[in-house]
Amino acid sequence: MKKFYSHPVFLQITCLIMAMFLVNSFSINRSYKNMLIEILRYNMTESIEEIQKINSELLGIYTKGQIPEDFGFENESINQLWDIDRELESVLGIQHRPFDWFCFERVEWNIEEMARNKALTEEDLNYIQDVRAVNQGIINAYYDIIDEENMEFHISYDDKPRVIGVYKELVNRAKVIASSQAYKRADAYEVSEARVEVELVQTRLGLNDARIMAGAFTKKVTDEIPIFEVEEDEESYEFQKKSKERFEEGIYNIRVDKNGRKIWAYLTCKGGGGSYSEEKIDEKAKTYIEQLVPERYFLYNKECHYDGQKLEEISYNFIHYDGTYYDGSRTIGIVVDNLGYLDHFDQGLNDEIVNMPTLVTEDAIKTSIKRPGFLRMILVRNDQDQMEYWVYMKSNGATYTLVFDALTGEQKEVLSKSPIYYDIKTL
Repeated sequence: MKKFYSHPVFLQITCLIMAMFLVNSFSINRSYKNMLIEILRYNMTESIEEIQKINSELLGIYTKGQIPEDFGFENESINQLWDIDRELESVLGIQHRPFDWFCFERVEWNIEEMARNKALTEEDLNYIQDVRAVNQGIINAYYDIIDEENMEFHISYDDKPRVIGVYKELVNRAKVIASSQAYKRADAYEVSEARVEVELVQTRLGLNDARIMAGAFTKKVTDEIPIFEVEEDEESYEFQKKSKERFEEGIYNIRVDKNGRKIWAYLTCKGGGGSYSEEKIDEKAKTYIEQLVPERYFLYNKECHYDGQKLEEISYNFIHYDGTYYDGSRTIGIVVDNLGYLDHFDQGLNDEIVNMPTLVTEDAIKTSIKRPGFLRMILVRNDQDQMEYWVYMKSNGATYTLVFDALTGEQKEVLSKSPIYYDIKTL
C-alpha cells in the first residue's frame, strides 16, 4: 500500500499550500520593501535639510569661536536612516561602508566634549571645517542627483518608484566622500548681553479701521469696495464680499492683523488653470505692482513655481529700503498665477520711525569674523524691530548669513537660507 504522503492528492495539497505560502511570503516582502521605500522617501530629504542646519550651526561655532549653551543638533531623520541601514543593505542590496550615518551622532558628541573644555583649540576648529566640508559634499551630491533625475527636492509620491535609485546613488557618492582625507581626519579625531530694544507701543486696531484697510485693497485691485462679511478671532479680522455670484471673478478673502502690522489677501474664486508664459505673467504683475507697491520698495526675489513642466505662478517679494537699512517689518509679497490673476498678497505694515541708536561699526563686525568668504554686509531692521547686521559669507560653495546684534556686536545666529535683500531685481 502506498504511503499517503506519496498519494497524488496529498502532493496536490502540498503544492497548493507551498504556493499559498510563497504568494503570502512575496506579499509580505513586497509590503516590507514598500514600507522601507516610504521611510526613505521622507527621511532622505529631511536628512539633507538637517545636514544643512548642522552646517549652519557649525559655521556659527567656527566664526564665533564659541559653542552656545543650548547647542544640539536636529538629527531625527538622520538617526532614522542609521537605525534601518542594515535592513536597507539587505533589502536593497547595497553597502554603506565606509560611509556611516552614525558619523553625525559622533560629531555631536565631539562638539559637546569641546563645550566642556570651555575653549576651542585650533585643532578643534580644523575638525569643524573638515566636518563641514564632508557635510557640504553630501548636500551637493543630493542636489546633483535630483537635478540629474529632474526631481523635486522633496521627492513626490509620483516619483516614489525612483527613490531606491536615488538613495543608492547618494550612498555611492557618500562612500567616495568617506574616502576623502577630510572624512578620515574627522572620523579619527578625538577631543583632548545687555540689549537695547527699539521700544514700540502696540495699539489694537479697531474693526472700522481694519474694514477701511480691506476696502482700500479691494478698491486698488478690483475697483470696488464691496459690502463685507466679517469674522474675527483674537489675532485678526477676516473680510469677504457679502453677496457674490457663484463663479464671480475677483473675490478675495482679506485678513488684517489686529495690531495693524500685517494684511493678507488671497483669491477665492477663479477658473481653471491658465497657460500664461513667464513674460506674460510679468506683464500682469507690473499692473499689480503699480497698484499695491509704494515707492522705496525694491524687488529682491522673483521665483517661478512649476507643477511638473507647467508654470503655475510667479512670486515677487519686495522690501522697504531707505538708503540706510532694509526694513524686514515692511515687506510685500505678490503671487500672480498663470491666468494673470493676483492670487496672493501680503504686506508687513510698520509706520514706527526708528530713532537710530548708536550702532557697532561695520568694521568692528568684520574684524570679529576673522574668516575668509566674506561677500556683503547690510543693516537690517528685523520684524521684531531690532537692528541687525547681516553678513553674507561663502563657505564650501554654499552661502550663509551671519546675524549680529547691531547694538552689541554679538553674533546671534547663522542662517543657511535667508533672503538676499541687496540683490535688487527689475521686471
